[in-house]
Amino acid sequence: MRVLRRLTVLILLFGVLAVSDFANAAEQKEIKMNKTKLTLTEGEERHLALKNTADQKKIKWSSSNKKIAAVTKWGRVVTKKKGKVIITARLKGKKYTCKVTVIKKNTSDVAALKQIIKKQRAAGSTIPKDINNHYVYNWNDKGRLSGIVWRDQRLKGTISFS
Repeated sequence: MRVLRRLTVLILLFGVLAVSDFANAAEQKEIKMNKTKLTLTEGEERHLALKNTADQKKIKWSSSNKKIAAVTKWGRVVTKKKGKVIITARLKGKKYTCKVTVIKKNTSDVAALKQIIKKQRAAGSTIPKDINNHYVYNWNDKGRLSGIVWRDQRLKGTISFS
């Protein structure tokens, strides 16, 4: 009787474990690239990653044209010049891609922004010099300056963007 009870408990325990493993397998999501299409400006950097995998260190990254945009072993895309490139991540025999279009920044926007940055920094502001910093300077898909985030930068005087 005791043996039968233990056997029953073991069967129930293995049944619960099997159902638990099946539920965990069903919860796993499909591995995907975090971006499948990007438009970046020359000199800009952006991080790509595969979603739903813990194997980030095992991913092999490559660029279809390193003269346009290169990619580091950690998935950081570094743009160099105008053009189109495909960034590929390989993991466990599968390929995941992101189409990257690199555009030129509008030269008059770049010149005006650099001039404002230079004047503000000379006056004691802590505005970042790197116009490729996408946390501070935003460029739209036509290469125009579309946004600036200057918080707590000790701005001086008036600024004109006309």
